[in-house]
Amino acid sequence: MVFAVSLVLAIVVVLSVWQLVQRYGLLCEERGPSARVLLVVNLAVSFAVIVGAAVLFAAIADEIGAGETLGWLDQAFANGA
Repeated sequence: MVFAVSLVLAIVVVLSVWQLVQRYGLLCEERGPSARVLLVVNLAVSFAVIVGAAVLFAAIADEIGAGETLGWLDQAFANGA
């Protein structure tokens, strides 16, 4: 249960950050950067968001293992205790 909540929270944070980047990070003016520069920036930001989400997912998965505190909490919630 804790894992599911953590995963949903991570997804919400990643999507929120991505929306902020799309809205405020790449403002185009009349004499703004070229389309190629915007493409490279968008790809770099996208890659960084994906890598960050993967690292967060791996950290959560690592803490959910047997004998770990998060694993005990998850098992307690699953058992209804």
